[in-house]
Amino acid sequence: MNSNVIRTFGIIMLVLLVLGTVIALLFYWNSFILRGLVSDFKSELRAAKGIEIVETVSDYGKLNGNGNGINYFGAVLVKAENPDVLDTLVSLNKDFDVMNYYKQEKREIDLDYAEHAHLSFENLSPDYYVVWFYQGEHPMSNPLDIKGH
Repeated sequence: MNSNVIRTFGIIMLVLLVLGTVIALLFYWNSFILRGLVSDFKSELRAAKGIEIVETVSDYGKLNGNGNGINYFGAVLVKAENPDVLDTLVSLNKDFDVMNYYKQEKREIDLDYAEHAHLSFENLSPDYYVVWFYQGEHPMSNPLDIKGH
């Protein structure tokens, strides 16, 4: 009888562990997607000549408008020797819904694509540019994530 109780308790603990792992993975899934998008974005910037990455900020969730949905936004503060490199980089974009840049004038990011995100940089310099991307949806997104509502 005692061994049956221990076996039952072990099975219940194993089921709870597996269930907890699955639930935790579902809640962090979109964060993993964002991390991958930012990594790909930074790789593109590193591949361009004359660009030095200074700082990165990003967020996901319902970033603009009303309703439900998961959006992804990332911004990289860069020092560019020549802004023409940024023009070329933005014009060749095929990976993101929107990609652009602007001259940094303040710490906060104030774009319509990230109106519900409160992102800012620690560094401020008139020599820096903010290069950013917006991804309106991703086919692997978890729609059950509370940040999308």
